[in-house]
Amino acid sequence: MKRSFLIISAFFALSLYSYSQNNSNLQTSTNEAWSNFTNLLNDANCEFAKGAIGESTRAVWSHGDDVTLFGGYGSLIEPGWKNVEARLEFAAKQFSNGTYSSKEIRKTIDGNFAYLLQTEQYIFPGKPAINFRVTMICRLESDGWKIIHRHGDMMKE
Repeated sequence: MKRSFLIISAFFALSLYSYSQNNSNLQTSTNEAWSNFTNLLNDANCEFAKGAIGESTRAVWSHGDDVTLFGGYGSLIEPGWKNVEARLEFAAKQFSNGTYSSKEIRKTIDGNFAYLLQTEQYIFPGKPAINFRVTMICRLESDGWKIIHRHGDMMKE
């Protein structure tokens, strides 16, 4: 009986250790993927400030039909990647030679979904700074985190 108890206890302890290691590895993997995403997101917004969307912008967005954008230029909502991409291209052409910065307010990652709240600032030569408050909903896809919804509006001074 004592031997059975020791074997079961050892098995239980190994199971807990294995679970904690796997959970730790998953958390590290999620953190790395999120860090990669936020670095790419910064690059994408810097491209936008320069007046174009490029590979970084295309890489941070999901390309599905369920993607949506509530942007500051044009219609109220853009559904689907093709419409979102066209609206982003149009909006980026309104700017050039700008700089970009952001400040994270809050993020929550839960499984395959996350949301990010942040303020963004664009500065263009000879013009007042443009400040946005932004909410993004993201999904973990096979090639990393992707934006599936973005809502940005200008902040009043």
